Amino acid sequence: MTNRLESRTMYTKHRQSVREVFFIPTLLSVAVLIGLVSALIGDGIWDMVSWLTILAPVVVVILAWWRRG
Repeated sequence: MTNRLESRTMYTKHRQSVREVFFIPTLLSVAVLIGLVSALIGDGIWDMVSWLTILAPVVVVILAWWRRG
């Protein structure tokens, strides 16, 4: 019986450049940085901005798991 993880390959159809590999992680890190700074700046709308931007990586991971599952 084949292990479920062994049956999935992590290869793409083409070689990816460094820019392609790190584009999404860079966007997520910038979003989190904006969220952390906005949490320090003030209240009200800044709290909403901080919550949304800090939750962005969590949403991306959940969507990725859902797509693969």
